[in-house]
Amino acid sequence: MALQYVKEQTKDICMKAIRQSGMALQYVKKQTGDICIQAIRENVEALQYVKDQTENICIIAVKQNGLALQFVK
Repeated sequence: MALQYVKEQTKDICMKAIRQSGMALQYVKKQTGDICIQAIRENVEALQYVKDQTENICIIAVKQNGLALQFVK
């Protein structure tokens, strides 16, 4: 969750942060599909912080836990 204090975020830093806590996705400034999927695999509730919810990302989340439907926009 310390990612919120990182001013110059790299993809590597973001990936390491979300591997520890998927909820850190809320602090990722430049979200990519890979980062979002990794965050969801770590914690399906991270779907609520995905800025660009693609069909693929939503399907991955719902397959992991059907309750993720509540976070689909």
